[in-house]
Amino acid sequence: MTSSATRPVAFDRNRLRLARELKGWTKQRLADAADVTPAAISQYESGANKPGRAILATMALALGMPQGFFNAGRPTAQANSDTAHFRSLRSTSLRDRRKALTYATFAWEITGELEKRVKLPKLVLPSAVVSETAARNDIEALAVSCRHALGIQSGPVPNVVRLLEANGVVVVRLPMACREVDAFSCTLEGRPIVLLSDDKNDKARSRHDAAHELGHLVMHDDVDPGSQLVERQANNFAASFLMPAEEIGSQLPTRLDWSQLIDLKMEWGVSLASLLYRSKTLGIISDSTYRRGFTSLNSRRGPDGATWRVSEPGDLGPPEQPLLLRKSLELLDAEGIGIESLSNQLELPADIVRHLVGSDDRPSVDLS
Repeated sequence: MTSSATRPVAFDRNRLRLARELKGWTKQRLADAADVTPAAISQYESGANKPGRAILATMALALGMPQGFFNAGRPTAQANSDTAHFRSLRSTSLRDRRKALTYATFAWEITGELEKRVKLPKLVLPSAVVSETAARNDIEALAVSCRHALGIQSGPVPNVVRLLEANGVVVVRLPMACREVDAFSCTLEGRPIVLLSDDKNDKARSRHDAAHELGHLVMHDDVDPGSQLVERQANNFAASFLMPAEEIGSQLPTRLDWSQLIDLKMEWGVSLASLLYRSKTLGIISDSTYRRGFTSLNSRRGPDGATWRVSEPGDLGPPEQPLLLRKSLELLDAEGIGIESLSNQLELPADIVRHLVGSDDRPSVDLS
């Protein structure tokens, strides 16, 4: 007779892989922690075999996950690196990408649980087919069209993250454990998810990252991610979306006027480096002036001794923070649903839910 400790359980093999990749562990390392063979872990993850209760409890403890996390039967969507738009496949290891992708999966699960009780914004992003031979002017026109479609008629975009959320995109910030991964985006079961880095206390760069991922969502729904061409198109989209040529072109100085450039940085919410690049792209400054500008950014130093390239003058304040999931959860306070109860329903660690919802220690946000 099989004992309850060794009897197989209702086990979801994909959940084991998720938990292992979240931890950044190899099969060998998990096997060592669970006192089984790597072949056994492979069988658990392939579905060829299931762990008994005792082994599952040991693995859950080692991986830092509730045992119920591994139960079968819940709705699931697996984010994978073949469809996610990572900034650079060569500079980021597959292990780091897989770890980051688990947070996309968890963000989707949290969103689905909240959506059972809270009406979230519908997805209304425009969509476009962009060829490999699309000229910069084509991307420029598309970005301006996208601005208008999303209700930005003129001037700086007030809050890029809030704009994405208002139009059906889930935005979360990756934990510091994923600091090697830049911002990326993916779509799970029709829900776009943008994941922004959490180790950049740089509002301008964060806004560019969000606009860059918007470019992927608009232009690259059916395009293999990761190529230099695709990334260049998304960068051009972000620059055009944040700084439309017809509006900013007449404001950009034709020489290196740092005082004017800093004023423009404060007005448009972009970096000095982005303004220099935009100036060169629009033909307002020459290549040699552009090079001198970047040489200056790398040599000028602020009061803290850091170069302007590392810490630009002109404080834009804290980066834009996602609010959609946090505000949705706050609406459920009256029903007694908070971080702990949401974590229990999802069988996820509370610290992961707290971070993705945005309820950990973050700068306060003025919602007025």
